[in-house]
Amino acid sequence: MKIKIRLKIVFLGALLSLLVAVIATFASYYIYIERSKDDLKNSIANVLDNLNYDITTEEDVSEFLVKFKTRINNIYEADPDEPDFDTYDEKKDYYENKYSFMYRKQGMFGLSLDDLNLRNGFLSLQNELLDANVFARVKSVYIAYNDLARGRIVYLVDSRHGESNIEYYLPGSFYELSENDNKYDYGDVKVHTINGIDNLYKELYFKNEDNELEYIATIYVEYNEESILKNANSFLVYILIILASTALVTTILYSVISHFLISKNISKLNDSTELFTNNLINSNRRNELQLIDAGVKSKDEIGELSNNINSMETEILAYIKRIEEANRTEERINAELQVASKIQIESLPESVLENDRIRIDSFIRSAKEVGGDFYDYYYLDNDHIAIIISDVSGKGVPAALFMMKSKELIKSKLLSRVKLEKAFYDINNELLLNNDEGLFITSLVMVIDLNTLECNIINAGHEKPYLVRNGSATRMNIESNFILGGEENFEYISEVFKLEEGDNILLHTDGLNESINNEREEFGYQRIIDVLNNSKQSKDYIDDLNNALKEFTEGNEQFDDVTLLSINIKEKEFVIRCDAPSIDSIEEVTTKFASHFKELDSEIKGKVSIIIDDIINNYVTYEDLSTLKIEVHFKVSDNKLFITFINNGVEFNPLTVNSEKYEEYSDDLTPGGLGILIVKEMTDDISYERCGKLNKLSMSINLDK
Repeated sequence: MKIKIRLKIVFLGALLSLLVAVIATFASYYIYIERSKDDLKNSIANVLDNLNYDITTEEDVSEFLVKFKTRINNIYEADPDEPDFDTYDEKKDYYENKYSFMYRKQGMFGLSLDDLNLRNGFLSLQNELLDANVFARVKSVYIAYNDLARGRIVYLVDSRHGESNIEYYLPGSFYELSENDNKYDYGDVKVHTINGIDNLYKELYFKNEDNELEYIATIYVEYNEESILKNANSFLVYILIILASTALVTTILYSVISHFLISKNISKLNDSTELFTNNLINSNRRNELQLIDAGVKSKDEIGELSNNINSMETEILAYIKRIEEANRTEERINAELQVASKIQIESLPESVLENDRIRIDSFIRSAKEVGGDFYDYYYLDNDHIAIIISDVSGKGVPAALFMMKSKELIKSKLLSRVKLEKAFYDINNELLLNNDEGLFITSLVMVIDLNTLECNIINAGHEKPYLVRNGSATRMNIESNFILGGEENFEYISEVFKLEEGDNILLHTDGLNESINNEREEFGYQRIIDVLNNSKQSKDYIDDLNNALKEFTEGNEQFDDVTLLSINIKEKEFVIRCDAPSIDSIEEVTTKFASHFKELDSEIKGKVSIIIDDIINNYVTYEDLSTLKIEVHFKVSDNKLFITFINNGVEFNPLTVNSEKYEEYSDDLTPGGLGILIVKEMTDDISYERCGKLNKLSMSINLDK
């Protein structure tokens, strides 16, 4: 919800006035209470001083207190145990009976002279305390004896007035001091907290026969601050009325003055800028864009702000014109770059090339619309294939144009079937011609003989490839020649490397290993090796590396092109054919298998011998031998041995036997019975399918068990 500046100014004025009023009110209230408390305590102190003077200077009063205290102590010592009381009346009756000489209960007759004198002294002193109670406007004034030896306060005389808690002040009763009772000085006045209640006190002394001061008792005053608070509340209401009225008048004056001096001009500025902004945002009103003057004529900061807004609007209008012209140019360039990117991508071969000897998977991602990375692969003849990966220096359109030139130049030289050293020598010199920008490329070329698996490699300053053999990845130690387009007449050196069936090779540009994360750490070579070791097969390398790179960079902007090539040298299947099979075919197949797969351990070979024996034995036992033909296919891949039996016999699935454990077979076990159960136990995966007129039984054994 939008709040106008006028309301904000009114609210600010009201808030400030209210804040001042609240501070003034509470300050006055606090000062009033504190001064009232001080006045009360000073008044009580004066009363205590007067009582102290009257009691200590009048010999009969001090003598009465000494005798009275002695009499009470004597009675207490004769009967110190005090029962528990359920009600105040029980307590009152108990003490009136115990100290009967002091109460009116028995009347004035029958008392001894000493008792009569004590009672008269008690009543006289009680009246004097009552007068002091009324004069000082306190809850109670009483005299008590601090019996420190017994840890108690013994009540002697009290004013019996008003709000005092007379349950504690029964003459002759006592209060047991607790650890929470405390004495402290409050300015010039002494305070004793008894049972959580503050009492001002003054101790009474008289001079004994040895002219020494001797403690008699203590005068206590239990004062009440509630009356002060009551008066303070009335004072607070009075102050609030005055300050609220003042705040209201101040707020109105502040609002009126601020409207003419501030908010009126600010509203003009807001309306003009809002209209300009709406015209700017609304495309249908873009043609109406023009300077909108707020018309503020003041000579203060608001006037300067109005002039600055006018200048800003003028600059915005000019900037919009420049941006529109730049956008039209940029749109044209982007359209051309998109066409160039499409042409560049279409110039690269398909992402997958596969035949019965090799599979190549590729990936490229440019940092800009067009890039300098490229890859290529093509047959030089029926038996040789060339694989190229290159990286042009620089980015954008110049690198892309240089990339296209380099790609076609390399292809033409390789197809001419000159030696790799000669091809690179010529390519290098031709790239140096008319190369005023100083562009160059790094490049790696592999020419693979698909029959012998001999690989001729030449590396011109490019990242070294990775070889994954038997599940372990290593960075190939290939000689790195100088870049192409760097130095005239450079003599390049190639190397020959013998590949093996099942080998996997990864080629990449430096955009992979040099990618950085938020901590400016590079992806590096070791992470590439880790990903390759954890990948299941060659065709997964590209996806796994991309996922690892994405997780590592955490969404950071790509600063270089990334190109990946994954090459898998396929393993040929070893096939044994039996056109006229017999029981002797079992030994023939077993011998040929063991001879071809010498590297397999004896346990695996033993399992395969049993499998061959059982499967072929079933075939020659139950099929028509005059027409039967058997093929056994062996293949090692991904650390597994794959075995496939194919025959042209009657359709039959030996895996339909229901029993799965040796001890569960019986005489009526279905054909293929016990033998196929043993085969199941020895293999990790087994399946049957009918392919046209052929039976195909496929199985695999993990070689790492």
